[in-house]
Amino acid sequence: MKYHIEKNTVQETLVIPLFGRLICSERFPELFSDPEAKRICDSLDYDFASKRKKMESPAGLFGALEVAQRQYDLRCEAEAYLKEYPEAAVVNLGCGLDDTFRKCDNGRCRGYNIDFPDVIRTRDELLPSKDREQNIACDLNDYRWMDRIDASHTGPWNPFDSCGNYQMPKEILHFSGYDHSRENMILPQKQHLQVLFLFIGLKYRRF
Repeated sequence: MKYHIEKNTVQETLVIPLFGRLICSERFPELFSDPEAKRICDSLDYDFASKRKKMESPAGLFGALEVAQRQYDLRCEAEAYLKEYPEAAVVNLGCGLDDTFRKCDNGRCRGYNIDFPDVIRTRDELLPSKDREQNIACDLNDYRWMDRIDASHTGPWNPFDSCGNYQMPKEILHFSGYDHSRENMILPQKQHLQVLFLFIGLKYRRF
């Protein structure tokens, strides 16, 4: 039975980057092969016809390429980071239906996918968590999600922004130890956290 996606809902916003990845996988398989995007799209009860028409226009294809390229860049950056710090925690903020952690999983790191509760409910149906991976339902303004991150492995702090032109939220900087205004939020050994933040979905949903 296919998973139904309602029109004009938050669920539908998850389809945009997902379908963009599929389009690029179909158009440029040598560059952006993405069987997981195809698997998920095939499992959805959703009319992709209008989305396909828009996505395959010059402007739509540019947007699809932006999504696929961003995920590819993130994967490369994460793989490089994990070569040096193989047990790091990879935190995907505004994860949607992104599977970057699985693409860069080295068998030793830990992945945390964080998004709104309604998004995580959909994700749990379509991308249930696997070994060393957690799907965390939480508003990013509710800082309790930080308590779920296992930052026990020491190493240098090295966050990066998947979108490039987005300012890192001050709460995340605080989590890393850069902001000293609220000491109750700082974890032990804050200057030695080994955590990698992915801001994969913040372009589509503000927090």
